Amino acid sequence: MKKSIIFILVVFLLGQAVFAQSNFNSWMSVSIGPEFNYNSEEYFAGGFVFAIDYQLPVSPLRLAIGLTTTYSYDFGETTTLETAGSFRWYFIDDIVPGLFAQIDLGAHIITENEITHTSFNAGLRAGYRFPFTASFYIEPYGRFGYPFFLGAGLLAGASFDLSSGNTSREPRAPRAPRTPGNTSSNVDSDSEGDE
Repeated sequence: MKKSIIFILVVFLLGQAVFAQSNFNSWMSVSIGPEFNYNSEEYFAGGFVFAIDYQLPVSPLRLAIGLTTTYSYDFGETTTLETAGSFRWYFIDDIVPGLFAQIDLGAHIITENEITHTSFNAGLRAGYRFPFTASFYIEPYGRFGYPFFLGAGLLAGASFDLSSGNTSREPRAPRAPRTPGNTSSNVDSDSEGDE
């Protein structure tokens, strides 16, 4: 459990350091939704997922880190709580913009017949983010890994621009003085207007 917390903190600190040195926009998304999985040895389980992800403004590539919490119940004797840090990549963003692959690492806490067990949690996830507007989206996904077997869910959420209203074009504005022709023409036009 301590290793999972340290991993998550390191990932977020690195993300903040990169954000401070980057000109690319950063987005944070918050999602919630249902999931069905096989966290139980005998039956399927149903539950809810809460997720936060932060798009890293490191390059034109869409990369994100995040946190996911999943609570599930097998309608019998087993409840499961999963907390994981995640790394997401929209790997063919130019062709299919919403398609992503994700790695999850964290802790798996299962309570069965009033006995609690804790283990390491690792998995792979793939899905598609369907945007409704610039802010709102739904996200169906499937996942598998250890110690769970399979899972599928549907998240709904909203994204928030953390770049203080800047667009991706605004950080390029300081490059204008590199073209002296444009600067001199602006000065000439201003002087002609004064006459």
